[in-house]
Amino acid sequence: MEIEKYEPATIDERHFLELYNLHKEGYLCDVTIHTQSETESFQCHRLVLAASSKYFKCLFSPHFKECFKDSLAYKDVKDTVMKLVIEFAYTGKIELDCSNFQDVLNFSCFLLFDSLTDKCCTFVIDNIDSL
Repeated sequence: MEIEKYEPATIDERHFLELYNLHKEGYLCDVTIHTQSETESFQCHRLVLAASSKYFKCLFSPHFKECFKDSLAYKDVKDTVMKLVIEFAYTGKIELDCSNFQDVLNFSCFLLFDSLTDKCCTFVIDNIDSL
């Protein structure tokens, strides 16, 4: 009897949706992110952040003390920007406009979040006349 191997071309969108739902419920989250206003905090899964961003992948490695911290603070980042970045990490979707793209682009570059940086650059190219 031959062994047949089945591999999906891409990971099913349902997996990402379930991770996003777990994030929204705060279930199994293992890090909390605080931003500029300190009024809102974001519970996240390190695994999702590390899979999305080279910065987080490095930060959560055993070589850095942040690997063991329960919370991280980004005092120069607006709540709205952090929310957009985190939602993109979980869903691959983002709503960019003229009022937010620059802050999102700057933070995505800091995070080495290549796919988000690419989306921001595409937004700039598509809207160069109105910026």
